Amino acid sequence: MNPIAILSREFKFFQDAQLLKKWTGDISPDSDFLVADDFERAVDAHRGNIAFRFEGKSTTYGEFDALASRFANWAMAQGLKPGDCVALYMENRPEYVAAWAGFAKAGLVTALINHNLEGEGLALKRADPNDRRGVRVEATAKGRAILEAGRKCRLALLQARIAKLPREQRALLADAAELMLELARG
Repeated sequence: MNPIAILSREFKFFQDAQLLKKWTGDISPDSDFLVADDFERAVDAHRGNIAFRFEGKSTTYGEFDALASRFANWAMAQGLKPGDCVALYMENRPEYVAAWAGFAKAGLVTALINHNLEGEGLALKRADPNDRRGVRVEATAKGRAILEAGRKCRLALLQARIAKLPREQRALLADAAELMLELARG
């Protein structure tokens, strides 16, 4: 992919991120409309329809809602309160989405942990000393080094591609970068 196409893609992502921020910038646990509200509207409109087909089993929106409510009730029984954060570490399946929706119903913030991530020594999971229910996942020094090496590699690749551009295109790219920075400053 040429550098202009990369910049165009990145600029489009930036625009979409700005739009998403505009839509969600004022969302807090006290907001009038949260993900759980959107979920409830979908359940009300499609209760008898199929929400998931997974491994030969179909689950309706109503069944899905009942399972999500069980997760919400479980979380509240554990003493979790709206605004608390929970980590969800589960394989990809309808119950994963139901847990997330249930936690949202309870007003919880859910950190979705990808169970497919591997690489011993790249991340560290430890109990949060301030909360008996929580864990923290942090990159280890080795994990941070790998992330930094990847970032440097991507930057070097992009710099090499930019260096091959004609002067006019490099100037255009510089102007576009300046515009993006100006937009980011808001």
